[in-house]
Amino acid sequence: MNKRLKIILIVILGVIGLIVIDTLQALLLKGNPILSFKVELEDDDSYAYKGIFMDTYYCVKEEDIVSVNRYLKFSKFTCPIDNDEMEELEKYLNTVNDGSMSIKEGTLTNSGLTLIITNLSNDEIILGEEYSIDKKENGKWKPLTPIIDNYGFNAIGYILKPNNNFESNIDWKGLYGELESGEYRLIKNVNDKYVSVEFKIG
Repeated sequence: MNKRLKIILIVILGVIGLIVIDTLQALLLKGNPILSFKVELEDDDSYAYKGIFMDTYYCVKEEDIVSVNRYLKFSKFTCPIDNDEMEELEKYLNTVNDGSMSIKEGTLTNSGLTLIITNLSNDEIILGEEYSIDKKENGKWKPLTPIIDNYGFNAIGYILKPNNNFESNIDWKGLYGELESGEYRLIKNVNDKYVSVEFKIG
């Protein structure tokens, strides 16, 4: 092996080693990746440090950090919606005419369900795997708190053609646990707008 090739090989291995060490220190030592850049998230206050393989999310409410979340690049994560944002969301929820959601008969349990999403528009719509669940308490919807700190959704976009249906099997046991008796709603982003379906447990 000539000298030039050895130098190139050493440089490549050095870069790979630096990336691996940087990712491990962010994951194990709970820090930001050194090789990262700061990105402001959609809710203005929250932000993230985007690394090569690891992203660190700082979910902020009223200038106070609520939670710090670390995810690998293939995970899709968004900061939880707080109560003020939820009130704003209520104004627009289910106002979209692009798609509708319903629960497939006989699939609802306290740990999951099967959604049927219908494209009501004349164009293709896009939807992903991400969802959230609210519970009605004292007449108001409140977001459920996940039972795990580190979670994410596969960053997959499904294209649904006009007048077609799409079935999505959702198992929330690992994210929210088995739901207690009560009134709930599941919210999904369909074509960049929110659609919900309500259900009862017990």
